[in-house]
Amino acid sequence: MSTDEVCGAFAKEASVSAALKALVGDGRLRDSLSEPDDVLKKLRANGRIAQSGKEDVPRMQQAVPYCVLMSTDDRDVDFRIQFRESLGVPERNARLDQGKTFYASGERADSSDTVAAVFFKCRMKAPAHEIVVHAQLARSDTGVGVQKDAREHQITVLNAAALKVAADLDCQNDTKLAKGVPHVEAGA
Repeated sequence: MSTDEVCGAFAKEASVSAALKALVGDGRLRDSLSEPDDVLKKLRANGRIAQSGKEDVPRMQQAVPYCVLMSTDDRDVDFRIQFRESLGVPERNARLDQGKTFYASGERADSSDTVAAVFFKCRMKAPAHEIVVHAQLARSDTGVGVQKDAREHQITVLNAAALKVAADLDCQNDTKLAKGVPHVEAGA
């Protein structure tokens, strides 16, 4: 598969496909370990659990792989996007956030050299309860190599996946997810 076909074609927009190619290369890929339908199913179920107020029911704390990419040839590709429900949006912490670039998307979006995260709120039609969704991209710094725009590429790809999940969940609120390429936050 090509980058614009993998994982439910979330990267079909030209800027997202180009960013994904920059991160994983332009060879043929396979996404057989990806579970985008399972991500949606579990996030929907958690929305119902949260609304019911049942504390004894486990929430979606384990991340579910939305997009796991591997090369079909001998190239070393280690790339993963995962989603889970979060209990909240983490506050910024000067010590823990060192080395991160922050972007204007969702409630919080950041990227370091090999990891990116986006947090956004989603109120589904049924149940009408808002949850916080945590999207994370992690990749190896081997294979394609680290280029100077890696952080921007990572946040562009992760934001596109978050937009697709928000659309598939039919979020009824303003998720605050950026359309297109997220911009670096002022003062970040």
